[in-house]
Amino acid sequence: MGGEENIYEGKQVTLWRIHAIGKFQLARMHLLWVNLISVICLGDLPSSFAQWGSDYPSLSTLIEDLKFLGGELGEYKDMVPSEVEQQVSALRDIDQFCPNSLDLEDVQLPRVFDARNQWKECAGLIETPWDQGNCRSSSVLAVASMAADRLCISSNGTVKSTLSAQYLMACGSACETNELLSTPLEFMKHTGIPTGSPYASDNTTRSGCVPYEIMPCNHSNTPVNPDEISLEPCDYNDKYSPLECPEECTNPVYPKKLDEDYYKFKCIYEIEEYEEKKMKKDILKNGPIVAGFVLFEDFLDYKKGIYRHYGYGPYIRIQHVKIIGWGVEKKVPYWLGVNFFGDAWGMNGLFKFFRGRNHLFIETMVAAGRF
Repeated sequence: MGGEENIYEGKQVTLWRIHAIGKFQLARMHLLWVNLISVICLGDLPSSFAQWGSDYPSLSTLIEDLKFLGGELGEYKDMVPSEVEQQVSALRDIDQFCPNSLDLEDVQLPRVFDARNQWKECAGLIETPWDQGNCRSSSVLAVASMAADRLCISSNGTVKSTLSAQYLMACGSACETNELLSTPLEFMKHTGIPTGSPYASDNTTRSGCVPYEIMPCNHSNTPVNPDEISLEPCDYNDKYSPLECPEECTNPVYPKKLDEDYYKFKCIYEIEEYEEKKMKKDILKNGPIVAGFVLFEDFLDYKKGIYRHYGYGPYIRIQHVKIIGWGVEKKVPYWLGVNFFGDAWGMNGLFKFFRGRNHLFIETMVAAGRF
């Protein structure tokens, strides 16, 4: 297998576990083995794989290749394409006018970039990995977290406040549904949200106007971190009563009133699908962005390295994350991201994700906003 390090170190990936879903011709099955061996041994996708060449594939081609790699879509085989299409369609309908947001033709792109190093005064906010808990609120947390980063960056580090995912979820979103990324983005533009910290069990460590109230949980099937092991396993079937939109700050020690504490985007925008360079340029100029991808069970067990789905585990949902940079590791390109499974998961809440081939649609569902 050569000297390349295994680029995914979660549950052990072995060839006997990789299998195709559906009916495929023998020739295509042979190609699967050839390509997967190339991927694992050489650390890159062969140019013949899915005949992608220099062009990005259509949605139908991506879905077909997702099944081909053994992704267990199961009962969701018809739902996944529909969910991705709904996400993309809704993003295209949002207000796209954002002056200078993508006027980036002359920007020179570095090989490696980390927003924490670019804006050191905002690094603490940028790397904070909220824990969504049992709530399917990743789109909300991604937007609130990205907004806090960009508020800090646009203010030259003078405003270093976490923004309230709790308020955004209670007043403009929901906890039970895996909703559209466009919904919290629209709310951030038209209404705005106050400050609010991640979950804390006591008032002494809570901050901001409306802190997050959903308790952390263990998202991994194979926890090794003591902090992860100490948490109750997540149960995404947990039913929450509809969250009540607060009319005043829920943090009793916060000095401001709710109506004095709102922050709103001036504009929101989609970053065109398959536009890896535009994603990079926007991060470089404006700060972290939000992206969605098709979440399979193996991602829950991510520990370190560059994640790439090889066919283990069933489909779960669309997960939204924050992209804060990019790089190349042993010739394999990656996005550097912040997930919302808490700091006990992954690399202190961060992860690296295979970049440049729209893997699991991560370069399809992308957006941001500006103050």
